[in-house]
Amino acid sequence: MAEFGDRYKRRVFTANELALCGDVDTGAVLAGWFAAKEAAIKVLRPGARGLDWRSIEVRRELTGKLTVQLSGTASELAREAGITRIEVSVSCSAGRAMAVALASHGESPPASRTMPESER
Repeated sequence: MAEFGDRYKRRVFTANELALCGDVDTGAVLAGWFAAKEAAIKVLRPGARGLDWRSIEVRRELTGKLTVQLSGTASELAREAGITRIEVSVSCSAGRAMAVALASHGESPPASRTMPESER
């Protein structure tokens, strides 16, 4: 981000993700969300198809739990694999970020509500 700045952010993160950052430490949050997207990519296994980073959007539910919203190729890959939901756990500390993704198969769970912007 230091080298490419906003151009890089717009290439990797959705407008919603960037808006969620608000006044918090953007670098740490985005590093965590990048790790979450990378973990989701490993679950989806796009292979040679590849996919747009923005087709995986990190969302925070009202409970604080992080999930991902898929679109485009990411959504197609999930559907083909029978994945109905992907939850992520993110940890950031001392300039490092890591994430784990958990894919659910089978019936789609009830839609959860995302946290209103005013509470993020």
